[in-house]
Formats: sequence, structure tokens, C-alpha cells
Amino acid sequence: MEPWSREWKQHQLDLLYAAWENCQGCELHQTRKKLVFGEGNPDADILFIGEAPGEHEDKSGRPFVGDSGKLFDSMWCGALGQSREDIYITNIVACKPPKNRDPIAVEKDQCLPRVQEIIYIVDPLLIVSVGKFALNTLTSGRSWGIEKQHGRMFSSPHPTIKVGGEHNGVEIPGRVFPRKESDKSIHTLEYDLVPVFHTSYILRTDSYDTNANQFPKGGVAHQTLDDLQAVVKRVEQLKREYKDIPRIVERM
Repeated sequence: MEPWSREWKQHQLDLLYAAWENCQGCELHQTRKKLVFGEGNPDADILFIGEAPGEHEDKSGRPFVGDSGKLFDSMWCGALGQSREDIYITNIVACKPPKNRDPIAVEKDQCLPRVQEIIYIVDPLLIVSVGKFALNTLTSGRSWGIEKQHGRMFSSPHPTIKVGGEHNGVEIPGRVFPRKESDKSIHTLEYDLVPVFHTSYILRTDSYDTNANQFPKGGVAHQTLDDLQAVVKRVEQLKREYKDIPRIVERM
């Protein structure tokens, strides 16, 4: 297999899953039904990262299913002009917390290396964090509210940045960037990030109008569609910018 080909990436994800499928690193393993590792295109341009599995995900072993999955598949993928099979989806935590509470620090810290490895293998153009918990975890433990941050473009300081944005992208420090055989130095890999409302929050907040067959205009569902359309534009720009330039920032 050619390194960094789609087949190679899938193989690496399969190996990573095998290493984590019986994880007992925190107490969540005692109550989970199935570990929810992640799924989708191993060579995706867009990587969605949510918070933690819910009841439906825990039963199926798949991220974003049930009512949240229906919203994700119909509205969100539609806004992106892609299918679920075109993107990659995972969560910060792979096991369902009791009573759907937010993961606690020990659970997040135990599972974060898995998330970082998925990011490293998939190597997306852009990450979409779904919900407040995922946003704050991926931006080094900040405590931002999603209401003010959704749709904000957190741009990593890659060499050809042309569009203004907050230099606060997702970082994976201390990795050997493997694409140049002559260069084995340690780099910090950086990725652009766009936070959006969580699907479950949208379903709790917006009342779907069955007569009009849509969510109310101006609500969080439509705000999220606007955010995802901005994601599409940013990805297209990044494709042009990264055409001949490796996505690395040398560690100081």
C-alpha cells in the first residue's frame, strides 16, 4: 500500500480500532454496550468531532445515529453537498457517559489520544467540532460558549493563509511528519476548525414545522446550515492553498 493513500489510511484506522476496541482506561467501559470509534471516509477533507455517544450510538456502535443522525444525514450532509460516506465522524469520548452527562476530565484525557491519532491518520483539510464540549477540548481546554463561537473560523497559521481568522486551530504537537523522507524532524500539525451547534441541541431548541417541512427561519438549525456552507467555501480555498505545500508548522 502506498503510504497516505486511502487504503493505507483505512488500514491504519483498522489497526487503531483494534488497539482501542477493548479499552478499559476509564470507568465508562463498565456501562457501555459498544465502543463508538468513528466511521467514514479515511481520506476525508472534513472531519466531524462530537462530544460522546448517546443511547442510540451506544447500541449501534456508530456515531450520530437516531434523531441526531437523521438531522446529520439529511440537513448537514446536504448543506455540504456530500454524503456520510464522504466525510469522517468521531467523538471526543468513545463510550457513553451515564445519563448523557458531559464526559469528565479523566474520561476525556483517556480518550483524547485516540482522537488525535484519528486526526493524524485522516489528515483532513478542516475539522468541524460539534457542540461546546468538543470545541473546548480541541482548543486546549478553553471554556467558550457555543452560542458566541459557532461558525467562527479558527485558522491555523499555515504558510499560505490568505483569509483572516483566529489563529487558534487544532494542534497535534510533537508528531513526526512522514511525507518527506529527507525530513524526520518533529512538527506541530495544525488544522483549521469551525465549531457548530450540536445536533441534539438543535433538536431540543428548534421546533420542526411539519406543515412547512422545515425548521423555523432564524433558528439554530438555519444558523448551522449557514456555518456549514462557510465550511464548504473554506475547504475549497484550502484545497487551492495546500495544492503544493505540506500542511506543517515547524515546532519552535
